[in-house]
Amino acid sequence: MQSIATNIIANMQSIQNKCSNIINTDYENSHYMNGFKVIADRMFSEMCSAQITNDVNANFVREMIPHHEAAVRMSYNALLFNICSELKPVLYAIISSQC
Repeated sequence: MQSIATNIIANMQSIQNKCSNIINTDYENSHYMNGFKVIADRMFSEMCSAQITNDVNANFVREMIPHHEAAVRMSYNALLFNICSELKPVLYAIISSQC
């Protein structure tokens, strides 16, 4: 499992470096961040209100579902704006694998 996370992080860092030349307008940045805030607030609220029992497995799953749903919503949010072509396949992969 650690290698999966390491690969994802390395890929995201590579994309970040390659996409650093994309400049968004203040309007885009503002609207992206407004969407991000709504998504993040909902995610944290749902994660914190997940039913907790003495079953760590069930607790983990109930807390992670909102996290992955938020990843899908964040991907859709990012696709509304001018983004690097290298990032688009990652966002589409998140949407298709986590819906």
